[in-house]
Amino acid sequence: MGKRQWGRPPLEECPDAELALVSSSPLVDRHHVTVSPLWSPPPKKHLLHARGCRALSLLLLTAWLGLGSAGRQGRDHTDAPIRSEEGAGLLREQADCWNRGDLEGFVARYTGEAPLTFLTGRGLTQGRDDLLANYKKGYPDAASRGVLTFGLLHHQQLGADHALVLGVYHLQRNEPAGGYFSLVIRREKDGALAITHDHTSAADGDLPAIDPQAVR
Repeated sequence: MGKRQWGRPPLEECPDAELALVSSSPLVDRHHVTVSPLWSPPPKKHLLHARGCRALSLLLLTAWLGLGSAGRQGRDHTDAPIRSEEGAGLLREQADCWNRGDLEGFVARYTGEAPLTFLTGRGLTQGRDDLLANYKKGYPDAASRGVLTFGLLHHQQLGADHALVLGVYHLQRNEPAGGYFSLVIRREKDGALAITHDHTSAADGDLPAIDPQAVR
């Protein structure tokens, strides 16, 4: 018979480790041993509390992911490049408003979110309210407004949500007028385009030619 081993066995090899240690001792009566289990399930109220915490964590995580997704969707509108056709469409909308006498609609194509600047030979105008007041004063009736036509000369992307538009304008009336303009347009939060800066100059001499198929 081999020599008896009294060393402690690894716990992973003996699930009833506490029982093994007690029963292997020659000083203990094996018939009167009370063994306490190594692990007992937690009270029911603790289990309910743990489940509640997990559910709350999942709810907060879902809400956070939803907010992140909404933020990305919001940025998708403003980050979309501004195409040349969109710039031409904005000019066409303005010409339509002007030619039916809707100066409020014409000025509404300028931004109401970002600072607005409008520069001409007469000076600087800021904000839509002052701009609309100037248009109403300078073009009080259909005869003075005439028929407005725009021509697009150049379109250049400026970053992710701005573009530069260069063009010409004609006012067909008893005393024809025309000139050149440069616009900075941006994509607003709702995805619509708006003008943030307008620099318009009257032509010096002959009026610039406009391709009738360009923008009307």
